[in-house]
Formats: sequence, C-alpha cells, structure tokens
Amino acid sequence: MKTKKYFQGISICILCLFLFSCTEKPDPEEHFKKYILDPIPKSVKNIKVDQTMIYYGYAYLFGFDIDREDLNLIIDSKSLQTILNVEYTAHGSFYFEYNQEGWDCGVYGNKKQAKWFHPELWYNPDCYCYLTRINHQNDFRILLFNKVENKAYFYIEKSRD
Repeated sequence: MKTKKYFQGISICILCLFLFSCTEKPDPEEHFKKYILDPIPKSVKNIKVDQTMIYYGYAYLFGFDIDREDLNLIIDSKSLQTILNVEYTAHGSFYFEYNQEGWDCGVYGNKKQAKWFHPELWYNPDCYCYLTRINHQNDFRILLFNKVENKAYFYIEKSRD
C-alpha cells in the first residue's frame, strides 16, 4: 500500500515537472514586433525577452543590440522623452525623475532577474521614458541605451493599481 502511494506521488511530481517544462516561453522577435516596433529595424540583433512580475496587466523586459539611428525609430514610435539620472536600485527598481516627480518603478519584484540584464554595469546610459497614470491604469516604458556597446534595454508595463 505504501509503495502504491509512493509511486502515485512520484507520478504527480513528474507530471508537474513535465507541464512546467512545457510552458511556452516568449518568442523574442514576435514580442519585439508586438510590444516595441514592427517591422524590426535592420540593426536589431540578439533580442532577449523576459516576462517580469505583474499581477494586473503585463510587463516585459527586452535586451538587444541596435544602432543609434534605429534607436530613434523606437524613441519616436513610443513617444519617449529624454530623462536624466536613472538609477537601477539594488531592490530591482528603476528610480528616476520625470515631470519633476521622483518615480520608483519595480521591474522584478520578488522574481529573479534575467541573467543577461545588468543595467547597473552601464555608466551613464542614454535614458528615455514614457509614463502615464490615469484612473489606476499605468502605462510605463523606459529605454536605456549604452552608446559604447550599442546595446539597449527596453521595459514596458501596462498594469492596474
């Protein structure tokens, strides 16, 4: 009797692991087209995407290589404005000033951040942002560009408080 329960327990664990491993991961190119820009600019390479923690809505973080000229296509299409003094804090948030207010936007919360995401290693990146809050609806976009490496991070979040 104990052996039967033991094998049932193991079977359930194996099934759970199988289902967990079969969950669909975001396709980087398709998500780039959907959330950033379609068509993808020619200089964009090595697209990475991670879905970050959000409860009511969605949030995605992208990393990619891009030339400065093509970066302007994203800036214009997403209504981004130049901001100064963006800091990525130790607790996984962007802190910056926008429209003369201080903002603290959590990117990962309790979730482990992607291995490829390290904005804290970039010295003085170019920063662009769009942020609105209307009736507890948040629309947030931030773009960081490392002009030395021609690499960018783009975070987009649409959520409800």
